[in-house]
Amino acid sequence: MSSISAKSYAKINLFLYITSKRQDGFHDIYTLFLPIDIHDILTIKRALNLEFRSNNSTLQLNDDNIIIKTDTILRNEYGLDINYSIYLDKHIPIGAGLGGGSSNAATYLKLVNTDSSLNLTDEQMVSIMERVGSDTVFFLDPKPKLGYGRGEILEKIELKVELFLLIINPNIFISTKEVYCSNTLQLTDFKTIDIIKESCISSYSEILQLMHNDLERVVLPMNSIISDIIEKLNGYDMNSKALMSGSGSTIFSVYESSKKRDEAVSFISSIYPDFYIKEASIILE
Repeated sequence: MSSISAKSYAKINLFLYITSKRQDGFHDIYTLFLPIDIHDILTIKRALNLEFRSNNSTLQLNDDNIIIKTDTILRNEYGLDINYSIYLDKHIPIGAGLGGGSSNAATYLKLVNTDSSLNLTDEQMVSIMERVGSDTVFFLDPKPKLGYGRGEILEKIELKVELFLLIINPNIFISTKEVYCSNTLQLTDFKTIDIIKESCISSYSEILQLMHNDLERVVLPMNSIISDIIEKLNGYDMNSKALMSGSGSTIFSVYESSKKRDEAVSFISSIYPDFYIKEASIILE
């Protein structure tokens, strides 16, 4: 039996506001998700028994694995009766604020839906992803989108400016749950946010003005290396800006040209030669 594969893309949050604590224990957010071309590759093949392997040995076939959680829902509630051998070629850093796990879950759901002919509707896939994670729905159709609620309420937005990104991860795992449960987390009143009223973003200066992350107030005081990276990148190029993505630990910075970005990559690589440092672009189609 032949296998099928798909790229599982990462994301950054151009801005992220935490607007309220919900009765279900989660938080409402207002964010702008941007998919980037850094990706894992997920491959599935029909098998006698459910199997999971990865080039990252920390990922195992267990109940904490978000791909296995997705498989369990499909098996228990949607009649999936085919077992798969799953291989995840992992390149997106784990616990890094890039949505790698959520992306893997959504990619697995789409692959299985196609291969097994479950014929799930868009609404059913959204419902499954909502139960698996807070930002997983975005990865069912990863294009620039505003996110509300837990991140599952999405609104398309057009990006009319080309961005050149530097992605740096200091090889630190940060627990999203611990960040959101921190007693230093401060909420932003939604009424005070200058929300995007147009359906497009058309200038680089607007990008710089929009960049913000409420969770930096929790993470940076506890992780001096992250704040040091942001400070160095911001000091290196005054016409750029560096920001933590999601709950960290990844930092991204934006540039107007590939030349500026490449120079910044050389600069920061000379300071942190052992860190994960990549060039990236926004996926628009």
